[in-house]
Amino acid sequence: MSTEKLYWSDSYLKNFEATIKSVENKEKISEVILDRTAFYPTSGGQMHDTGQMDGKEVFHVVERDGEIVHMVRGEFKTGQKITGNLDWSRRFDFMQQHTGFHILAQAFLLIAKAETLSSHLGEQVSTIDLGIESISQQVLVEVEELANRIIYENKEVKAFICNPQKLKTLNLRKMPEAEENIRLIDIDGFDLDPCGGTHTKSTGEVGLVKVLSSEKIRGNLRYEFTAGNRAFTDYARKTEIISQLGSELTTGQEDFLESIQKIKAELRQSEKQCRAQSEKILAELSVKMIQDAPNAVDGIIAKVIDDMDWGQVRKLAFSVLNKSGASVIFAQKNPDVRLLAATKKTDINLRELVPEITGIINGKGGGKQDFIEIGGTNKDQVDTAIEVTKKFLK
Repeated sequence: MSTEKLYWSDSYLKNFEATIKSVENKEKISEVILDRTAFYPTSGGQMHDTGQMDGKEVFHVVERDGEIVHMVRGEFKTGQKITGNLDWSRRFDFMQQHTGFHILAQAFLLIAKAETLSSHLGEQVSTIDLGIESISQQVLVEVEELANRIIYENKEVKAFICNPQKLKTLNLRKMPEAEENIRLIDIDGFDLDPCGGTHTKSTGEVGLVKVLSSEKIRGNLRYEFTAGNRAFTDYARKTEIISQLGSELTTGQEDFLESIQKIKAELRQSEKQCRAQSEKILAELSVKMIQDAPNAVDGIIAKVIDDMDWGQVRKLAFSVLNKSGASVIFAQKNPDVRLLAATKKTDINLRELVPEITGIINGKGGGKQDFIEIGGTNKDQVDTAIEVTKKFLK
């Protein structure tokens, strides 16, 4: 006989007594099968319950061939009488999420004509996948309004077992895959759906349901949502963020968007000015570097530059190369070990040098015939790497 699922008849059962039918002890962890249990196993998109069994931690629960298997930290014996205690805060949280999902799924179907493909009720994130390509913001608002109106109406939520013959006479949101022991969840006058999960006794206990974000998944829509205490916590966190933004922007919430758009415009303008100034400085620096370097024309200009962003160093190298025709070797020792070499000579291939330089500075890199770039870790060998590169170019 399979494990009796006490959570099917009473989702509010927090403590229960049972007998161990079988147990497999594995390195301080036991896989326990009881004659009956209130622990819900991971299934139907809902996560498992946790809690204690005779004071020992139940950290995972799964269903195998009709039996509920409890993963417990501790040893047990077949035939042993035990007392199970659920982590009630976790259970009730999932009851709120699961009931909220049923309400939201039916609201999407009624308002957006979007059928539910699947769902996932995780410890942090809950999602619903819909068989529809897009839903407008206005329709989404209507879906949320309907879902929360059903919550406020505090409709009764009932669970019952239905025989297959009677199913044909019922208006189900989704037909079940099972052929017997079909458990239906009935949200009075609103939704009727086969489900083996745990739910609240009334929609009012869900408190609130809110869609948070959406993304496209293989041509369908996936919505992340939250319900119950999670929704309240999310609201409180976002309210605090909004309060902090108000202090930083020194404006009211209604002016946030305008203030942020103004800041972004000013930032774009500042970035544009910075780029122009940076390019001017690099141009002047490249000219001075060429003037100060002996044999700059068709020669080699080599320098260690530690006081400049590497991206700027790269730009400077090409500026010097284009203005003088000289080959360029620039390197850094701090904060990271880097070396680049660039040339206009067509009779050599800088890629041939890469293995030797990577070995010297203990790094990796690559490039093209006329340009290579290598990063490493051995700063003590940077000068040696520069000299080897000079000899190669000569």
